[in-house]
Amino acid sequence: MKITRQKHAKKHLGFFRNNFGVREPYQILLDGTFCQAALRGRIQLREQLPRYLMGETQLCTTRCVLKELETLGKDLYGAKLIAQKCQVRNCPHFKNAVSGSECLLSMVEEGNPHHYFVATQWISASLLMLTVHHLMQSERCHLFSSAAKVSQVTH
Repeated sequence: MKITRQKHAKKHLGFFRNNFGVREPYQILLDGTFCQAALRGRIQLREQLPRYLMGETQLCTTRCVLKELETLGKDLYGAKLIAQKCQVRNCPHFKNAVSGSECLLSMVEEGNPHHYFVATQWISASLLMLTVHHLMQSERCHLFSSAAKVSQVTH
């Protein structure tokens, strides 16, 4: 990993650690687009995310994300396998499944009490997180080619 990328990640993590109480193990909520990008880029998430974030991580997903990947069919079968290996967190709408992005957004609402990171490639979800004031405490992870990037959510 390049030194500047590591410095930026350390800076962003330090900000969230000092201001919002984010702590290890970092809980990363994955959606289907992030899993698919990791598959395409041949990125081993369990190995590379802890190295990038310089600490212990827990890869998590929700039932709604898994349900969405099932309904999208064979094209995202590999992403579904990656998501199934993650811890499944209970979401508030487990009976009436919603889209993965809506589910992840609802998981970090109201101050993000569990200090989740949101790992997505979906630009609209990232922009939605930027516009919602009380989501200032969540972080986003993106994959650009074969390198992850943590970005701070500001408004």
